[in-house]
Amino acid sequence: MTAPRSTALEGSLKTMIEVFHVYAMKQGDPHSLNKGEFHALVSTELANVLADQSDRDKVNTLLSSLDADKNGEVDFEEYMSMLSSLAIKCNQLLTGAPAHRH
Repeated sequence: MTAPRSTALEGSLKTMIEVFHVYAMKQGDPHSLNKGEFHALVSTELANVLADQSDRDKVNTLLSSLDADKNGEVDFEEYMSMLSSLAIKCNQLLTGAPAHRH
């Protein structure tokens, strides 16, 4: 019996998870991205979305802003927070949706 075909959203979730783990497993802790892994992920996987991703200082600033527990690494929850923020910004740009005010 074959497994049911994934929906587009299920496939997207799987991709987000797999991309994180491909980079996290390169060195050190396989459950978080160190600076080098994070820079590689951003410059490769988000090259068309994030401007100046090749600027190491800007990527380090992004890492610091995501690093809620200040351990110098980005764990999966922090990574998903980044993707969520990016998706919201992309939606606003593509649809003209107003920014949500808290």
